[in-house]
Amino acid sequence: MSHVREQIRNAAATLVTGLTTTGSKVHTSRKAPLFDKSAELPCLCVYTGDEEIDEEKGRHAGLAYRYLELKITGYAEDSETLDDTLDDIAVEVETAVMASRRLGIGVIDTFLINSEKEETVEAEKALGKIDLIFKVTYLTAIGTPGTIIS
Repeated sequence: MSHVREQIRNAAATLVTGLTTTGSKVHTSRKAPLFDKSAELPCLCVYTGDEEIDEEKGRHAGLAYRYLELKITGYAEDSETLDDTLDDIAVEVETAVMASRRLGIGVIDTFLINSEKEETVEAEKALGKIDLIFKVTYLTAIGTPGTIIS
């Protein structure tokens, strides 16, 4: 059984696969295959960050309220239209995720909490990237992190 974090990553990746700008180039890892000079861009990386667990809130019922950072990073080649491409990625990702705030797996809620753009050099490639950070709230029974309670 996988941790609910993995289930959330996979559900989010499904939601953002097939978008106009990035198509099927979606990776469920924080490490995009950018070190391969033939890597197809633009692409998305879907991964999870910090998680806060509030066992006090549901403790008497044996529940753990969990607040997870879901990060979706879009990468594009540096060009004169870089900002436009990154903004296109942002609107497509945010629209797809917010259209299914329960992510199809019964999380309590998902919402965008931050967005950051930057230029970077990875694997000797000049790239732009945009990080979209969502907060996902979900519930598990204490001691069963592989089963979501919806």
